[in-house]
This record gives sequence, structure tokens and C-alpha cells, in this order.
Amino acid sequence: MALKAITREWAELNPVTSFFQCDDKTDQHIAGDEHDRVQSAGAGGVSSQAAAELLGEELPPPATGVRVSKLSQATPLAFTIPAGNDYLLIARTSNRCEVTFDFGSGAHRGEIRYGHMLLHAASTHSLWWLSRPDQTLIIRIPEEMFRHAWDNDAVDPWPGIMRMENFRQDSLVTQILARLAAELTRSRSVNLAFTRCLLYQLCTHLVRRYSEAVDVSIKQNGMPPSRLKKVVEFITDHIEDDLSLARIAKVAGISRYYFCREFKKSMGVTPQRYVLQQRIEKAKTLLQGTSMTITEISARLRFPTPSHFTSTFRRIVGVTPTSFRM
Repeated sequence: MALKAITREWAELNPVTSFFQCDDKTDQHIAGDEHDRVQSAGAGGVSSQAAAELLGEELPPPATGVRVSKLSQATPLAFTIPAGNDYLLIARTSNRCEVTFDFGSGAHRGEIRYGHMLLHAASTHSLWWLSRPDQTLIIRIPEEMFRHAWDNDAVDPWPGIMRMENFRQDSLVTQILARLAAELTRSRSVNLAFTRCLLYQLCTHLVRRYSEAVDVSIKQNGMPPSRLKKVVEFITDHIEDDLSLARIAKVAGISRYYFCREFKKSMGVTPQRYVLQQRIEKAKTLLQGTSMTITEISARLRFPTPSHFTSTFRRIVGVTPTSFRM
């Protein structure tokens, strides 16, 4: 089914202005500035069909049962994503965008930017409002693909995907999806073998990182898996913040000495080294996905000076940040 047909269904279910008017309950959940902005967008005479035409395009299917939609509208848009027996992955591949969404348990509001993603079971329909939808990808992935990735990576029974209540920063997901979208939009025929490999990589990463069970690669002597998972997620979510050893150990709920010892047993590197590696990975994403200067990236990732950032990047990656960006 073409994206135009899909978005027309969404628009017919909830026209542009009805995102906040479909019932009293929804209107109570979502209010304030977002309400005013969407009301004004709808008041401009945008019809359901026009909203559908502007929403975007459905890209060629990269594998059986997988649907990829790339939004293209540059002005505020409200829409509904219908329920299904699959997982919904929303990812932002460009600059900042305000978002309000509701999976039926109340609205969530915030700002998303390059690298933010949300994974959620599409068991219920969801309501969305984006201030700038363009450069947003919507992917529907059958649960069987996650099960397959899990079964090839673990011996434990499939635990299911953790329910995300808010967007998370995950540069690897964004990088994989950028490659997938580039392949699906190229002028020549799509290389399905390549797209299936990308999807398998994506699903493996998602079940390792976001399944109800902890990543099987860290099940070893050392920090308990649930505690380690909590620490790793905290570091990822706060990689641009001041991550002192005391602060991370507090998240783990143990002393700094014990934390350092158990973390290294589990991860093979010290906490400080792991944070540095993750900052460099974040720097790679910013170098490739933004126009930020070396000085700006250095300050954002809390390196003391641009020269220190450059030397550290070169030591770990093998090239300077400038060369990496070229």
C-alpha cells in the first residue's frame, strides 16, 4: 500500500484539527501551546486529503512485512497511526522538532532532534503532532523479526521489547536508518539483500539494548545485568552531561571502588574509558549529521579544549575529526 493511501486513512480517521478534538479525554490530555498551534494549522483550511498528500511517501518495502514512511511536510502536522500487530519505530534524522504524542495513556510532550528514537508496540492507535515532520522516519517492524534476531543471539526465551514512554538518543539506530532510507530512495532498484542485512542489524541492536532481558553479551561475572543495563542507559542518555565517577556510581547504588571493579569485569574497560568511547561515538554522529564546528562539538561533549578533543579523537578513531567529516 502506498504511503499516500496510508496517510489518507490516518487523516480520515482524525483530520488535522481533530487530533485534539476526537474526544473529550484526548483534549484533556493534550492542551496548552501545542493545542493552539495545531488548531491554527487546521484553521488554515487544510483538508484531510491535503494533509495526506503532504505527509510524505512510503518507501519501497525493505523486507516482507516491513513498512517505511519518510515524512516530508515542513509545517506542523497532526495525524493518527493505526494499531497493528507489529512494532512502531519513530526516528528523527535531522534538526530539532517539537513533538506531542499519545499511545492512550496520556500525552507526552518534548523536543526531539537528530538521533532521537522511540520504539513502541503498535497494539493501540497513537496520536501525533510534530512541529516539523520532515526528516522523520516511521517504520513498522513485525515482531517476528525481533524474535528471529533474539533467537540467533540468545539462549533465553524471547522476553519482548521494553515499552518506551519517551524518545531516547540512539545514534546507531539513526545511522542504520539513514543507510536504509538512502538505499530505498536511490534511483536504481533496491538491493534487498543489503536492506535485509541492515534490518537484521537494527533488530539485533534493539533487542540487545531494549528487550526486557539484558544484553546477552554482558551476562558474565561482574555487575548484575539489571544494574549494568541501568548504568549503560544512564551514560547513553546523559553523554553530553558532566559524568563524574561519583554520579555514575550513585546510579548503580554502590561505592565508587566497588562500581569501578564490577563495571570493568562486565564491560572490559573502566567507567571513565567507556564514557570517553561513547563521547567519541557521539562526536562521530555530530560530525556526520550536523554542521557544528569542531569547537562546538568539543564543548558540547565536555572536552577541556578543542585540541584535546582532536588528539583524543585521532587516538581512538585513527584520523582527525576534520578528516573523518570529509
